[in-house]
Amino acid sequence: MMSAAWLPVFYHIDCNPKLMKESVPAGTFAVQLRRPVLGILFYIIAAILGWFVHPIAAVIIFISVVAYYAWTSQGIRSDR
Repeated sequence: MMSAAWLPVFYHIDCNPKLMKESVPAGTFAVQLRRPVLGILFYIIAAILGWFVHPIAAVIIFISVVAYYAWTSQGIRSDR
């Protein structure tokens, strides 16, 4: 749920460039949408695997998601 809360925020900022500093490149927040989307998808996958396969599989994915957010805490760089 926490990841889902960022989706409208990043989308709104991307659609309204006047909300960003002039030094922030255009499209930065469109790229940042990937982080919460991937987080949501991995949580869904973890829940399904935890229910149907084994709870340890879910725990491993949950830990990986936390590591992913730590690794990308400064954002995802755009190659544009």
